[in-house]
Amino acid sequence: MLTKLTYYPIFGLPLFMYIGILALFFVLLTTLFALINKKGKKLFFKLHHRMAALSIVFALIHGTMGMYGLILTKTDMTGSGQGKEFRQNFSYPAGLKLFDNNCKSCHPKGGNIMAPDRPLRGSPKLADFETFLAFIRNPGMPDGPKGLMPAFSQTQISDSQARELYRYLISEQELNQ
Repeated sequence: MLTKLTYYPIFGLPLFMYIGILALFFVLLTTLFALINKKGKKLFFKLHHRMAALSIVFALIHGTMGMYGLILTKTDMTGSGQGKEFRQNFSYPAGLKLFDNNCKSCHPKGGNIMAPDRPLRGSPKLADFETFLAFIRNPGMPDGPKGLMPAFSQTQISDSQARELYRYLISEQELNQ
């Protein structure tokens, strides 16, 4: 639920961004009121403490939403789309290197030169990490013809490397390379 609220779009931008802008605005107003009071000019009402409190509240909300989004980015590998905005901005160099060394020749631009009707982009094999791992370990089962894609054993691509590759593939980064 917090994810949906964090990324709720308002005029095309997520709520998270507007909370950050409000936090910055209240910090600047607090600073302005402090400078005005320091110069000896009295305001008609005392807002400095209220603006400081609002600044802290909005900064805490913004920080919490940001940290929650970062946690989702690191832990959400279900392909559910949660944290998608953050995933797009992260780089996965280990996954990219694995893709370039093992996959790119048959899957350029996210396609599939051996079986064009089964592209990498949007594949149900990327639904979750367990499905992906089972497929790369034994790609001929259950619905694919044997021999088109080689199986990658634990010694060729470890589980942790497979996770990096999976993160790269679901990150929606440039598979156009």
